[in-house]
Amino acid sequence: MPFVQLPQTPEGMPLPPFESFLTDPGRRLKAIQDLQTGEKDILLNSYPKSGSHWVHEILSKLLYNEHTQSQVDFEDGFLDFVSDLSTLSSLPSPRLLYTHLPVQYLPQDHVKKGRKIIHIVRDPRDIAVSAYHHFLNVPQFEKFLTRDWDEHLANFMSGNFMYGEWFNNELMYETFAKTNNVMLLIYEEMKMDEEKAVKTIADYLETPCTPAKAAKIASKCSFSQVKERRKSDQFAFLFRKGDVGDWRNYFSAAQEENFKILFREKMKNSDLMKYYSKINSKM
Repeated sequence: MPFVQLPQTPEGMPLPPFESFLTDPGRRLKAIQDLQTGEKDILLNSYPKSGSHWVHEILSKLLYNEHTQSQVDFEDGFLDFVSDLSTLSSLPSPRLLYTHLPVQYLPQDHVKKGRKIIHIVRDPRDIAVSAYHHFLNVPQFEKFLTRDWDEHLANFMSGNFMYGEWFNNELMYETFAKTNNVMLLIYEEMKMDEEKAVKTIADYLETPCTPAKAAKIASKCSFSQVKERRKSDQFAFLFRKGDVGDWRNYFSAAQEENFKILFREKMKNSDLMKYYSKINSKM
């Protein structure tokens, strides 16, 4: 089912039905591109359902004191979602800004001045499953998106999906990262050693982080802890499992084979092909 009702970029990439995009998507996209950022601001970016909320929790604990952490929500710096970008000026410095948009729509001031960008990559099969459950829990998405798993996966694989095709997005970011100040985080690597992930992020941010502090942050930012803290707020549905390999509970044998063929075709020249082949022989 084509996303004929969803807002789109000028190139035809489907966008989520956020209020910011529904009225005039081109205007919001241009406003994001033209956004002026501060020297210490950090831009967090990922394809949807790649672990951005988790990384945001880690970043906030590395950068802010406990009082400031309690005042800053992930959604406050979400460029695609906030109703008015001018509200970003009220965020504490350094600001944590976030977007799911592909490279061409990043704030150009931030890119040209070589400011910090953190990009997260996750196994696209787990993204497909996580996104499926996410959409089922957002009532305003119901008229835009299928409730059928097979149709959902077909849309995801073809790029007929919010924010477009995962493969193309990641290939663009891989190229972009080679010439820009980008830290690339791989979700599965982070899950293997969460304390190491915290320390690696701290090193990139150039902020002090002792082994004891890294262990404390890793514990407080574990998926179960974050899910427990957010269980009573309006965005609790965003936190389902966070597991690696949950796709095996949903993909049929045929879907698994078709996805493997598509991944190898699309990512044959990518370092991600080498990585995911190494950790998962079935890719």
